Amino acid sequence: MTGRRRRIQRIAEIREQELEERARQLASAHRTEDAASQRLASETERMRAAEDRRAQLATAATTTDAWREHNEWLELRELHQRAASARLEHARLAVLRARDDVMAARAALRRLEVLDERLERLERKVEERQELKAHDELSSQRVSARSRTR
Repeated sequence: MTGRRRRIQRIAEIREQELEERARQLASAHRTEDAASQRLASETERMRAAEDRRAQLATAATTTDAWREHNEWLELRELHQRAASARLEHARLAVLRARDDVMAARAALRRLEVLDERLERLERKVEERQELKAHDELSSQRVSARSRTR
């Protein structure tokens, strides 16, 4: 193995480590996305409960303070739901970026592997040519030795 191939294989090892790190980041991004999705579902459920409570208050006799208080609660729930939705969108974008990073790392590793395979084939061809040349020289020496002995 030539020094060039050793360097390429060392770089390939580094790229494999980078690929593994990117895969870990992608898994982490998926976990974050799942948590954000669960949080949004929870906030959506709380928002529905607050809307149901408001509908109940609308049909019953309530004080203006209770109505105002509940409207503030409903607005707060809406803000929480929007924030959860924004976090989910941010998490989805992070997943897409992480997926792109994994694909780029995989492609870089594959390019190195292809280069290594080409160099290996080239080395084998050179070795085969050297062996053929040595074999031809040995055969020619044998032929010339036979012709001298006659």
